[in-house]
Amino acid sequence: VDIFEATTAPDEFDLSVFRGDLAFIGAHCADISELKGTDRGIGVIGDLISLSAFCHESWQLQIKQKDRSWRENARLWGIVVGDSSDGKSPGLQLATKPARDLNAIAAKDAIAALADYASKKRVHALQMAKYEKKAADGEQASPPLDVEKIEVDARMFAECTFEGLRSMLEITPKAFLYTQEFSSWVASMGKFSSAKDAATGERSAYMLAWDGGVHDVLRAAKPVHIDSLSLCVLGGVTVSSLRETLGTGKLQNDGFLQRTI
Repeated sequence: VDIFEATTAPDEFDLSVFRGDLAFIGAHCADISELKGTDRGIGVIGDLISLSAFCHESWQLQIKQKDRSWRENARLWGIVVGDSSDGKSPGLQLATKPARDLNAIAAKDAIAALADYASKKRVHALQMAKYEKKAADGEQASPPLDVEKIEVDARMFAECTFEGLRSMLEITPKAFLYTQEFSSWVASMGKFSSAKDAATGERSAYMLAWDGGVHDVLRAAKPVHIDSLSLCVLGGVTVSSLRETLGTGKLQNDGFLQRTI
């Protein structure tokens, strides 16, 4: 379907597909549509992405009944495309409110834990420097014990670089990017690097975070190990902004846009 040449509005989303234990999603989306006067699909996209962001990485969906080798985690990217008057932002704000409330509680608990962790890391760095000096001088010394890794539940953010995402995923099980301007996120890729094709490289890196899985980076200064490089993305974009982003070549046919629903 060519979204730029569509001449008829899509059919209203059938909320009856959410049955049984998932019926609450349909009810929530119906409420969002009625309260904000928006298309039901806005609530559906917002709810599905938000729920996937808070599903544990150990939860997997077996795609085929008899094929146990094909399983997928709850890791989704979604964008709502529409005109400025379609109510994308109000609808997504209401859809993500439960997730944002949960994240706010987790963030409060995380502040103290992160401050304590940062303090211990600074002390460890000083102890390591002393140990390395003694070792270089030929003195007998034992290396300091590593700081015990912490895990926090705060995972939502509005913008980031891929380096920032990696740092975040060292202490939280999954990240959730919620941006009301999807095109701005795409435009920011590679902005803080002078390397040629930096945007392409960062976009490829984000695609790894859609695929998930163990992520190891070997560096002399600081090796990085992440149990699961996992990112959920939710955003909104106007038709004109998406057309401009595609027209400038910032999104190529490399699978990035194809990962979104």
